[in-house]
Amino acid sequence: MVRRGSRSPSHRWRAAPALVLLLALAAHAGPATPAPPVAAAPEPLAGAQAVLDARSEAVRRGDRAAFLHTVDPAAPAGFRQAQGRQFDGLRSLPLATYALRASTDDTGDLSAGLADRYGDAHEVFLPETRQVYRLEGFDDRDAVDHLWLTFVRRDGRWYVGGDTDLEGLGFETDRQLWDSGPVRVERTEHVLVLSHPEQAERAAALAAIVEEAVAVFSGRWDRPWSGHVPVVLPGSVDELERLLESTVDLDKFVAFAGYRVLPDEDFDASSPRVFIQESRLGRYGREQQVETLVHELVHV
Repeated sequence: MVRRGSRSPSHRWRAAPALVLLLALAAHAGPATPAPPVAAAPEPLAGAQAVLDARSEAVRRGDRAAFLHTVDPAAPAGFRQAQGRQFDGLRSLPLATYALRASTDDTGDLSAGLADRYGDAHEVFLPETRQVYRLEGFDDRDAVDHLWLTFVRRDGRWYVGGDTDLEGLGFETDRQLWDSGPVRVERTEHVLVLSHPEQAERAAALAAIVEEAVAVFSGRWDRPWSGHVPVVLPGSVDELERLLESTVDLDKFVAFAGYRVLPDEDFDASSPRVFIQESRLGRYGREQQVETLVHELVHV
């Protein structure tokens, strides 16, 4: 165990004559001019939360410059560019609410061994961060993503320095469709389809198919439900695997219902999403696609 600031008894005793000398000099020097107060650096958790609050506010206001101002000035250009794309993607969503929250309750500080990656940073801190949001008109509860953001302190100020430092330990920052830039929103009465802009034609057709599935499902289901479903249409199987953090080959699957169970919130479920494996679902006739999506609505 490393103990900072502890000294042996001999160190303390050797310091005593110097203390007596300083006191004697002070007695002849007249009243001392008080030194200006030095602002204490914020505690890591409070500093990290202040950064997250600034990012959340920047997303809500649409202030890209303010969002990027929270990124470590020493971060690689690729990370800064990815952060800009993430902001642009978030701003393309119909967000009803958006917040970022840091916590060490379940994980503690996971930054051990990371200092060398961040050069001359004065401090490194890695808590659990949650991205909590709702899509306007379609989420009746929070959607929750886990982000493993590394915070660094330089010159008394905290920044976001990275989000991949724990991947080797299996803690991966959740990736979403909009992390690579603005998404296209196809909205119908009960369905919200999120896709890349180049998928506009298929997204519109898919929204109509899901609407038909909602009508079929509602005729069979006799328990309350929100009546609205967000659908995510990835651009490839590889992208779907990243979004779902899948460890199995998804080539033979057609669709998924996804949500989180939150143990620290009475095991409540987060807002669900339906994910489409288009290279497989798109091969089916319309009736088969409808029935497949009815099945996913049961999970929702």
